[in-house]
This record gives sequence, C-alpha cells and structure tokens, in this order.
Amino acid sequence: MVAAVAVAALAGSALPALASPAAPHAAGSAWGKKTDIALPPLAGGTNTAPASKRAAPPSADRQAWHTRQQTRGAANSPRTSTRSGMTSAGTPPQGQGEVPWHTYYGLRLSKSVAVKVDYSTGNLLVAATDFDIAGVAGKLTWTRTYNSLDAPWGSVSHAWWLGYERYLDTDPTTSVDLYDQSGARVSFTKNADGSFTAPAGYSLDLKKNSDSTYTLTDRKSGTRDTYDQYGNLTRIADRNGNHQSVERDRDANNAVTGIKVTDDGSGRSITLERQDATHWNAHDSTGRTVKY
Repeated sequence: MVAAVAVAALAGSALPALASPAAPHAAGSAWGKKTDIALPPLAGGTNTAPASKRAAPPSADRQAWHTRQQTRGAANSPRTSTRSGMTSAGTPPQGQGEVPWHTYYGLRLSKSVAVKVDYSTGNLLVAATDFDIAGVAGKLTWTRTYNSLDAPWGSVSHAWWLGYERYLDTDPTTSVDLYDQSGARVSFTKNADGSFTAPAGYSLDLKKNSDSTYTLTDRKSGTRDTYDQYGNLTRIADRNGNHQSVERDRDANNAVTGIKVTDDGSGRSITLERQDATHWNAHDSTGRTVKY
C-alpha cells in the first residue's frame, strides 16, 4: 500500500509538466525586444547616384590568374601554362560557388532565376536555368551561375559560368582542382601512388585512367563525369550506364566557339553557338532558343 502511494505521488508530480502547455513566447525580434524603434528622419528631395568609380587594378597575382583564364582550354595541344609554386599562374580563387557545409540565404526571383548569399564569405550567387529537358541519362539542364567573388571565366561571359563548362585543372604539381558547375573549387591532393584524396566534406572520387583521361564519381548519386587529358568535360554517365556527350567547337586560336550536349539515349540535345565577338545563341532539339 505504501509503495502504491509512493508511485502515485511520483506520477502525480510529473503530470503537471506534461499536461500544462508551456507559456507562449512573448513577441520579439532577433534584433532585441524593443520593437517600437523610431525610424531616422529622411531628407526630402531628389536622390543623386554617386559618380561611378573604376575598380582598383588587380594585384600581380590576381592578374596572373585572369591571364591564365584567358588562355585556358587548349584541347588539342599541350598546355603552355603551369602553376609552379603559384607564381606565374596566380593563386586560384577559393570560397566561390556552392560549398556543401556553408549556410546560405536564398531567394527565388522567378521560375528560372534564384539568388543566394553565402553567410561565410559574402559571395552572391545568381543561378539561372535556361533549358531543362528530360533525357534517358537524367535531365539536360542548361544552367548559368554568377559569382560576385572571383571565379573561373565562362566562354559566353567572364562573369557567367555554364554548368557544362566545369573542368579539371591538371596543372598544379600537388593537386588536381575541379571547378564544378557552380564555379566552386574542389582540390584533390595527389598521392605518391597516383591516386587522389578528396577534401573533407565531399563524396567525390577522382581517378586518372590509363589513357590519361580522368573519371570523377559522385558516391551519393552514382554519376560519373569523364574529362580528357586536358581537363575538359566530355561525358556524363548515370549509375545505370546511360550517358550524355559533351562536344566543343574551336576556332584557329583554340577558343571555344560552341558547345553541344547530347543525351545519347534519346538524341535530345542543347547547342551553344557563337554568333560574333559578343553574341551567342543556345537552342535545344525542339527549336527553343536563348540569346546571350
């Protein structure tokens, strides 16, 4: 009887905490409890924008990186630029693009355009999707990304980076650097046995093949990207072996004048073509066109 009373007393003492709902939090703000702050007075009249100022000239190291971007992409001849000691070729940028463990504030501007701000670096990303086509090997998704921080230069524009322009920088002596579809840099350390170690936080495996090409495998999705010996993306395969082909056209100076991505199972494709020095057209296999 005594034991039963003791158990009942203990149970009764615990019940009020479970049965009584917690008092609601008082209204407040992340900036403090005082919410009736008066706005500062605003002067009337017409606002005048300040005069435009030229950006400060880049440092020698940053200029070396920019020069390297201008000459990057030799597909049919050996590369002429090297990065010995990060001196002649400039230190590559870091912190741009989408980093898995960073926190972002995002906002969708339309069905095809979204913006993000990286809380860690202050980088502004603007992502636009111009085509999104179903295919056997997954979607053919034609994306462009703008980074406010320094990033790899795109073919259409220095500021806008196409997702299918992602590439491997094979010049460094101690690493191979991936610039992914968002422009982010992922550096794989070269090991003495010829293998590569991915940086912490990435589920990626990089392998150099016997024909000097490279295979990049995403362990989460099972997709495999193939890059030629110069680091240019040539093929994308899903976990079932279906694939997309990536081809490039070049002029006499080896500059890219066109990119074609084809879903080999369905024959659907997206083609980018340079019209002149400042204009490009992209069109899909249904005839839809986007002009840059």
